[in-house]
Amino acid sequence: MECKRQSNQTVTYLQTGLIQLLYVRFRTTLVLCVLYIILSIILHIWHMTIHWNYPLTHYWTRGFHCLYSIHRTVAVMYYYFYKRASLRIGDPRFYEGSSWMEKQLNLT
Repeated sequence: MECKRQSNQTVTYLQTGLIQLLYVRFRTTLVLCVLYIILSIILHIWHMTIHWNYPLTHYWTRGFHCLYSIHRTVAVMYYYFYKRASLRIGDPRFYEGSSWMEKQLNLT
């Protein structure tokens, strides 16, 4: 990703320190993404081990039911923050040089 400065110099996010700003702004989304992936893998592995020998039975242990509920709760938050981040990343302030960006970079 690149942004244009007023002097027509092309500057990447890494060169200007904007990666730090993007990380700070979207940290919750990144953490939820990693948590959701980990919970999904654990849930599906556990599901396969429970139903491997008897695929036509529908038996859930208490722990599996609890993990399933946690997974679904995190899924709702994950999708909300994912959609919100995809809309926020389109903010023109990230792509053009401005006093807002300089102010944000000086605070961190």
